[in-house]
Amino acid sequence: MNFIQPVTRKWKTKDGRKIRMCDMDDRHLLNSIAMLERKAAEELAAMWNASRLLQGEFAIETFDGEIERAEQDGPYRFRNYGYLIQERDRRELNA
Repeated sequence: MNFIQPVTRKWKTKDGRKIRMCDMDDRHLLNSIAMLERKAAEELAAMWNASRLLQGEFAIETFDGEIERAEQDGPYRFRNYGYLIQERDRRELNA
């Protein structure tokens, strides 16, 4: 019987190395999740600040839609966030 290793997602580290998420140590995994959550909050704050500079009804409505999407998606708009959360849950780590 052939055992096939499940394919896992890769995470790119600060120094450019690519490692499998399942090979990340617990602390690295939790820190990566926290970093994406901070990044999402920072980007949303920047969007709100930028929205004050807009003029024109169409521009304001369009940008408000982008802000609304960013609020709804939160850090899930980052490609690997959901996979990091799945790995955290698989390991049954506390958030």
